[in-house]
Amino acid sequence: MMTELEVIFLLLLYFFFAKIVNIFINRNYFFPMLHKTKGIVLHRFKYSDSSFITHIYTEKFGKQSYIIFRTKSKKGRSQINLLQPFFLLDLNVYNKKSGGLQKIKDFSIDISLTSIPFSIKKSAIVGFLSEILYRTLSENEPDNLLYNYLKNSILILDLSEKSITDFHILFLMNLCKYLGIAPKNNFSKTKKIFDMQSGKFIIGQPSHNNFMNEELTEKFRLLFDYKLDEAYKLNFNKKYKNELLHKFIKYFQIHFDKPYKINSLQIFREVFRNN
Repeated sequence: MMTELEVIFLLLLYFFFAKIVNIFINRNYFFPMLHKTKGIVLHRFKYSDSSFITHIYTEKFGKQSYIIFRTKSKKGRSQINLLQPFFLLDLNVYNKKSGGLQKIKDFSIDISLTSIPFSIKKSAIVGFLSEILYRTLSENEPDNLLYNYLKNSILILDLSEKSITDFHILFLMNLCKYLGIAPKNNFSKTKKIFDMQSGKFIIGQPSHNNFMNEELTEKFRLLFDYKLDEAYKLNFNKKYKNELLHKFIKYFQIHFDKPYKINSLQIFREVFRNN
């Protein structure tokens, strides 16, 4: 008969080899495999003198963080210029299931944007909205509905030749649905206050300060009636634009418990100061 020590040794040996087998079966956990996917650039910042960290919302893997090394070649410099907010890319990426910083083999334009890169107002909008997404979204499983909404919204904005001054407000309203925090459409003659904590219209003012008054609620409820390509029909004045924008940022902060600062907001307001 085996001694107790021999039994323990055999058990440890078994678990060791089982672990090795599991690693090879799931080798993508430690040894990333190359994948093709499409992605939407959200944010980029300098990581070192020779590299950038770029946050991209991908079709296959959701939001991911990629390290991209700068090269001195002309092609390398032009590649870096593609990493602009809301640019639509084709990507060849190495994906590790363990998460963390991922690597990109190469990338190119998926669909060329014809007006956003050349319009100060459209660039201000995508700079602001991409930062909202960058700070709100977590690195998680892919969501095809969300990806398609973002892609279609970018193309609507890029192709629009009408007023875009209310685009960002309607974009955020529709985004709530894809993030699972859609406001309840229960406005009535008695429920004329929108409570941002509960996400619905209520009777009278709540005990907290996170709500819209009757005047602003009247404007907010109109957002339920328009599609994103109809944003030009809203035509809110500057006061309502600013108030709704502030309330949407607060709404996202409440429901995602992220009291972040939007750095692009000042530039956005400066660009639209007369609208």
